[in-house]
Amino acid sequence: MGNSYLTFMTFQSQDNLAEAKRWMVLLEAAMKIDGHWKHLDSAIEFESFSARLLNKVFGWSLERADFGTDSQDSFDLADNSERIAVQVTVTKGAAKVRKTLRTFIGTHDSDYDRLVIFYPWQEPGKISADLSNDLNDYSFDQKKDCFGMDEVAKRIQAMDLDEQEAIVELLAKELRPLGVV
Repeated sequence: MGNSYLTFMTFQSQDNLAEAKRWMVLLEAAMKIDGHWKHLDSAIEFESFSARLLNKVFGWSLERADFGTDSQDSFDLADNSERIAVQVTVTKGAAKVRKTLRTFIGTHDSDYDRLVIFYPWQEPGKISADLSNDLNDYSFDQKKDCFGMDEVAKRIQAMDLDEQEAIVELLAKELRPLGVV
């Protein structure tokens, strides 16, 4: 068959990743537009979607962390058995991370070994601020614990086909109102 056949050959994993990427691009665009228009409903729905997505991608068991109130002070989702708290946010920058750390540490840090800041963006941006004064000996690594859909995409790429297809199915099911991919 020669090398020309290979040029046109596509692996199923490539197709899965391409579809996941298209859904992620639509999500990011919609979240940005809603943010500019001050439509906060999508940010609230993104929290629930994030729990389902992160659970599938990382194997966590995240649930809403409202503790019987409408909102929680420093994080939105929690996996109590893995001791992980997740702040889902559309707000970039050190000020948001610093505020989250200040409300989390001293209140919830004894219950959770890891605090994650999760964004709907492919690249949530680098935080160059020194947060060490806000940590009070809590283990928080900005490079590892602040991430967006880029980290999700890396994880999907490393999965086997069945896991990839389950993620693509979740993305398609959840994000279908954004358009057809």
